[in-house]
Amino acid sequence: MNTASYSVLAKVHARFGRMLGEDDYTALMACRTLSDFTAYMHGKRDYTDAIAELTGSQFSRGQLEFLLRENRFRENIAMCVSIKSFDKELSDFFIGLEEANFILNILLELKNLDGNPHLNTPLRAFYRYTRINITAFKEAHDYASFLNALKDSRYYAILKKFQTIADEKLDYTTIESAVFHKLYGDFISMEKKSTDLTELIFAVIELSNISILYRDKKIFGGTERVRDIILPYWYKVDRSTAESLITADLKDFIDLLSRTRYAGLVTGGDNDFDLEIERRRLLRDRYVHTLHFSMDASALAFAFIQLKNFELRNLIIIIEGIRYDVSAQTVKRLLVY
Repeated sequence: MNTASYSVLAKVHARFGRMLGEDDYTALMACRTLSDFTAYMHGKRDYTDAIAELTGSQFSRGQLEFLLRENRFRENIAMCVSIKSFDKELSDFFIGLEEANFILNILLELKNLDGNPHLNTPLRAFYRYTRINITAFKEAHDYASFLNALKDSRYYAILKKFQTIADEKLDYTTIESAVFHKLYGDFISMEKKSTDLTELIFAVIELSNISILYRDKKIFGGTERVRDIILPYWYKVDRSTAESLITADLKDFIDLLSRTRYAGLVTGGDNDFDLEIERRRLLRDRYVHTLHFSMDASALAFAFIQLKNFELRNLIIIIEGIRYDVSAQTVKRLLVY
């Protein structure tokens, strides 16, 4: 292990120790106003600077969520910069994830005449790390102008294939799948990956595939189209079982899954809400295990960044709970920590 790896190791473990814990979440769920929430978060080292940007007592939920998202993005980028000296591929992968989510959010609201959704993205930090022409998105009003903003990016060739179809009817799900096929496919094909990191990547993909299959069967009754939506990679599920999961109806799918290591996804509840919560719990446990036992700096960085993404999601859920006066008990059920 080189000096840069030891540096990342130390940084990850130090920052992992500062992540929000059960006492923090209990205190935040007890907050009844956004001012109470920000007062508490101002005392947390990793959030002080972000919260300090809120001036006065009058601010919106959107402003608060924007600053928290930007804070998380800057933290992730800082970690990427730390690992870039010895693992450029992983750094590029995380920046690619930010890009993918950014452009897909744009695509979702492409015809929204009330404003452009890029305003919901942490642009101040994002400009420096992407080849996407963010400024051009201000003029994007159809798929052609959307593509123009991506001309120099890694996604242009993939998304250009959908131009004719998009002009008639935007198939967001297929386009989303193509973007992540590109991103994960390029990363998986690279040779410089540790065993620990490879296993984390495949666990993420496999659990995502299972979630997509479940929703497809429950909502649409199962379609052949789902083969093009899931990613063609499996981890702990063998190929034969994977094929059976793809072709089974909902009842048989649940029965098959209950006989795999992922039985908890379908035995804890009977809807996609429960499955999604359990999916995130399984991943969280895997990330925490990695942080405790792995000595691979790239895997540690990956696990930590994903845990910080979970933490952001928890905070936004709590903010939404405050906004709509949802009980702490209900909010707690949605959190994964």
